[in-house]
Parts: sequence; structure tokens; C-alpha cells
Amino acid sequence: MCHRDRRNNELLRNQVCSSTAFRTAKNDEKRITYRDGKVKHWPEIIATTLAMKDLEWPYGWMQEGQMSDHHNYDVVTLFHYGWSVMTAEQKAAARTEIRKMLDFCLTKSLKPDGSFNLGDEGTIGESFEFPCLFLYEIGFFNKDQRYWTSEEFPKAKEIARRIAHKIRELKLEDPETQVAQLIVETAD
Repeated sequence: MCHRDRRNNELLRNQVCSSTAFRTAKNDEKRITYRDGKVKHWPEIIATTLAMKDLEWPYGWMQEGQMSDHHNYDVVTLFHYGWSVMTAEQKAAARTEIRKMLDFCLTKSLKPDGSFNLGDEGTIGESFEFPCLFLYEIGFFNKDQRYWTSEEFPKAKEIARRIAHKIRELKLEDPETQVAQLIVETAD
């Protein structure tokens, strides 16, 4: 990847993170400050994150006994930041869980028309934002982001086009949907 492409990917990530941080602060939600991954105790953070997978939110990944694109996004963000210090066993466990999350997102959340089930999200905008953030974070739409696998996702572009079309069709312009639109319109 050339320097320009790396820089463009970094700018996109900053735009996405800035939009999400603004939305989160605006709604006065508690959130983890990732500090660009520069935190201590990554092995313990990852071990604890993996151990909490079957617990209900706010202690675990589940929302009323089911996966949630919002929580899945939070988990894969932790995995992404901690990937370089994870043990081989932790990486294998994370890969398994990311595949389950990806399957959930593409088969349970994503509808054939390019919209998403509302799930535990509060608004239609969030129902687009969190699945797209999740897919962005795992590199589904951009292989330069794909830290956890070298697998190709041949349907990614078509899925991104379908989501973008639905956002335009619904004439959604809220900040959450704008984040989703930015992600799907920059899919490679």
C-alpha cells in the first residue's frame, strides 16, 4: 500500500472515529477512551473481553441474549487495538468470534434491501451506523483494515452499494447515517 492510500485510510478512520465520538458525547453515554491503543495491560484486557462474551450488557457482549452490532463493534475495536500483543490462542479465539459476529451482521442484521434490523439501536440512523462501523473495523469493506484475516470478501462491494442505495432512498441525513454512508461509499 502506498503512503497516500495509508494516509487516506487514516483520514477515513479519523472521520469515522470523530463522528462516533461526537455522537457518543452528545448522548452522554459512557465509553472507553481507546487512547489510540496506547494502554497498559492489553493481555488482561483481551482475556477479560473474551471471558465476558456470553454475559449480558453492560458486563458482556450480549443484549437480551443476542448479539448486537453495537457491542460487536466495541469488541472488535478492542481486538484491533490489542491485536499486536495478543497471544496466538487469543488471536484464534478472536478470529472465531469475529467470524460469528460477521455472520450475525450479514445474515441477521442486514436485510436484503440494504437496511438493517433496528435491534438494540435507538434510531434508524444508529441501525445503519453500528453495523457499518463494525464492518469497517474488521476490514470487510477495505482489506487494508483487515487485521484478523487474509480472507477475501467478494460480496463486500455489492453489499456496500446496497446499503448506500438504501440510505439515499430513505433520504437519511442524520449524523449516524452520514457515518455509515461515508464508510460504504469508500469501500474498495
